[in-house]
Amino acid sequence: MARADVPVNQAVPDQIEFWRTRLDGVPPLELPADRPRPVVRSTGTAPHTCELPGPAVRALTELAERHATGRAAVLAAAVTALLTRYSGQEDIALGTVSPRTGHTVVLRTGVDATASFTALLRDTGRALADALAHDGVPFAGLVEALAPTRDTSITPYVQAMVADLDELTADQRDFTRWTCPSRSAPPNGCSASGTAPPCSTRPRPPGSRTG
Repeated sequence: MARADVPVNQAVPDQIEFWRTRLDGVPPLELPADRPRPVVRSTGTAPHTCELPGPAVRALTELAERHATGRAAVLAAAVTALLTRYSGQEDIALGTVSPRTGHTVVLRTGVDATASFTALLRDTGRALADALAHDGVPFAGLVEALAPTRDTSITPYVQAMVADLDELTADQRDFTRWTCPSRSAPPNGCSASGTAPPCSTRPRPPGSRTG
C-alpha cells in the first residue's frame, strides 16, 4: 500500500473524534526496568542507532510484498510482538511518523498471543492505515484536545516509536529537535525522548559500524 494512496479524512473535528475513540483507555507501556521510573520524566536522552544488514532488509521487503503491505507495517508488527513479549501486555500503542504530514500518529494494536505473526501483521497494517488516514492533527494539539489524565513520568499515549526512516524526509528524521507536552507546560510540541529510536532499513555497507 503506497502512502500516497491512503485516503485522508480532512475534517479536523472528525479526526479528533476518531482519536478520542481510538485512544480511550489506552494503557501505558510497562517494560521491565532496573530502577524505578522518575516521578517527573526527564528530557535527557541519548541516541542509539542501528542499521539492518542487507539480507535482513531484503527479507523485510519480501515479507511486506508477500502480504501486500509496507515495510513500516512489518517493522511495527515486529516491535509490537517484542513489546508484548517483554511487557506481558496485549494492548500496545506505538507511535510513528506520518510521511505525508510529519505528525506523530498512534498505532494501537490488540495482540492475541496464540495468533500467528501473519494475523498480527494484518491487524497492524489496518491500524497503520487508519492512523495515516487521520494524520491531520499535530500530536501536541491532539493531546491538548483530548486532555488525558496526565502522568508526569511518561509521555501521553505513546512511550515507544517505530518508523522506516527511508520513508521520511531529513527534517522528519530530526527527532532531537522535538519537545514534549508536560503537565507544567502547554503542549506545544511532541517528543521522542524516552522512546525507541526508529529503524533505518538501508542496507549496511560491509565493514560499516552502527552507533
